[in-house]
Amino acid sequence: MDEAVDVKRSDGPVARVAQAGEAADQATEPLREVEIQLYAKRKEIYPRQRIGDTLGRFQKWRWLLVWATQVVFYGLPWLQWNGRQALLFDLASRKFYLFGLVLWPQDIIYLTAILIIAALTLGLAPFVPEPHLWEKLKMLAAGTLTRPLDIFDLFWHAAPWLLLAAKLVRMATTR
Repeated sequence: MDEAVDVKRSDGPVARVAQAGEAADQATEPLREVEIQLYAKRKEIYPRQRIGDTLGRFQKWRWLLVWATQVVFYGLPWLQWNGRQALLFDLASRKFYLFGLVLWPQDIIYLTAILIIAALTLGLAPFVPEPHLWEKLKMLAAGTLTRPLDIFDLFWHAAPWLLLAAKLVRMATTR
């Protein structure tokens, strides 16, 4: 009798489900309502929890890079270079001093070129054991580029290079 399960229904009275071998008319004890939980309780995730007594490998790298960027951000303005700050953005006189280099507003083309080169090299990262884009192109040539994630990855890493090539071809043909 303890194995009987009472089911709570929203459209009527409480129904009783009898187990195998039990007569349906043996209802001697009162019916009890049982709510069945359909979902398991959510397990808490602690991403910043220490692993044992030490930090994990990626947590160590994260803290190392946080401290390095903070030292660069707060330390470079205090560093002297040729009699002035190593990093100085002088907005009043429209000059940017980066170590020994003085950038004027008309030098924006150099900054643009540097940023374009940096964006293009993102397609090659990671560089070890081989450039990422080169690995995807080899997979495409071998016919093993079948997963949608790899195809998507190839498209987005190759897109800046393809746009640069299209722009250079267009510039060469319009002259």
